[in-house]
Amino acid sequence: MSVNINAFGALEQPTSVRLTTTNITDIYPARSPNGDTCVAITLANETAAAVIVRIDRFDGTTNWNTWRKSVPGDDTLILSDFPIKLRLGQTIRATAASANAITVNVDVILDAPGGTRG
Repeated sequence: MSVNINAFGALEQPTSVRLTTTNITDIYPARSPNGDTCVAITLANETAAAVIVRIDRFDGTTNWNTWRKSVPGDDTLILSDFPIKLRLGQTIRATAASANAITVNVDVILDAPGGTRG
């Protein structure tokens, strides 16, 4: 499946976070007053065993489960078929069932004035 979106703005340098615990971890906080659009999340499993990973959108009060799946051992999954619109104050978070196994990379567009609205 593929999705094409029109998002006007600047593609930011990817944010990379290694999940060193099994606790929920902040990955990317929205930075732009106009909003940010997460266009891809890469999950790299650097161990031989499969690891369940959960991706949430935190709205400041509630964690909203966005994606949950097992990432195969020694493999990488690319989540690019569901852009996530973040408003200022919202955060992408991740949780892994095993510590020190998963690295999360997030690709984001900082929306320009008059860009995407969601």
